[in-house]
Amino acid sequence: MGETNNLIQQFFSDNERFADLINIYVGKDLLNASDLTEKDSQSTAKVGKNPNAKTFIKHRDIIRKVAIGMDFILIGIENQTEIDYAIPIRTMVYDAMSYDEQRRNIMKQNKQQKKLSGTEFTGGFLKHDRVIPVFTLVLHYGREDWHGSLDLHGIMNFGHLPREVKRLIHNYPINLLHVRDFEDAERFKTDLRVVFGFLQNSSTKENIMHYIHKNQQDFEELHEDAYDVIAQLTNSKELVKYKDKQKENGRYNMCQAIKEMIEDGINQGFIDGEIKGETRILRLAAAMAKDNCTDQIARLANDRHFLQEMLVKYNIV
Repeated sequence: MGETNNLIQQFFSDNERFADLINIYVGKDLLNASDLTEKDSQSTAKVGKNPNAKTFIKHRDIIRKVAIGMDFILIGIENQTEIDYAIPIRTMVYDAMSYDEQRRNIMKQNKQQKKLSGTEFTGGFLKHDRVIPVFTLVLHYGREDWHGSLDLHGIMNFGHLPREVKRLIHNYPINLLHVRDFEDAERFKTDLRVVFGFLQNSSTKENIMHYIHKNQQDFEELHEDAYDVIAQLTNSKELVKYKDKQKENGRYNMCQAIKEMIEDGINQGFIDGEIKGETRILRLAAAMAKDNCTDQIARLANDRHFLQEMLVKYNIV
């Protein structure tokens, strides 16, 4: 995803938006921005024992440690502009590595504080030790519906394994939100509402113009990262081109940008039309001269009917 993913990560680095997203997805106001703590998006896991242990590194898109009352949870966001059919495995690996990282940190603290004895010394993890839950939300920004599997079993080849064996294989469902088809977008309290709304209405120019007009004040005062995400996810090079002209008091006026795009498009249409018209007449004059009809060329400027007749005769379109 490259640049697209970087812009989305920057957009959701705002804790107000992050909390707003999770609250609406869950269906309850559980989080405040002040409840969120930024965490390193890099997770590591060790496999094997020293000196032959191997370290694996994975990078999440975004992850926060969240306080809910007296308890904590880790919440990650993964961004998808296209369908990844292996996403159940990816999210399971991300979550497992987060758990393993917690386990290793707990073991390290126990050893430093010399809490270990007996069999606990070997494992390093005490009977009363606990890891905090991990939850990953996959955001799908693509136009097409998500037709990949929403759980691990959906991509598993069970073949003809008996039911008794199949039920022993743990499943791993994913949490997925299709941005362009999310029915609760109007409930957002931050500019997520207009970013999601723009994407949901971007299928036709008429829908976009109607939606922008309906939310004119919001689009006249967009934060830069919101403007950038909209332009990138709709693949609008024109919005990028007109962006810097619309900055005022640190905000960006997308309404004005689109208005200027339309006006320039109309003007360019007139220019293109005039150039095309002049080119046709020059081609027609050359063809008539080749037929020794130079005495008739002057009529082209004054006799519109004659002009159309000659264009048809010489098959110039």
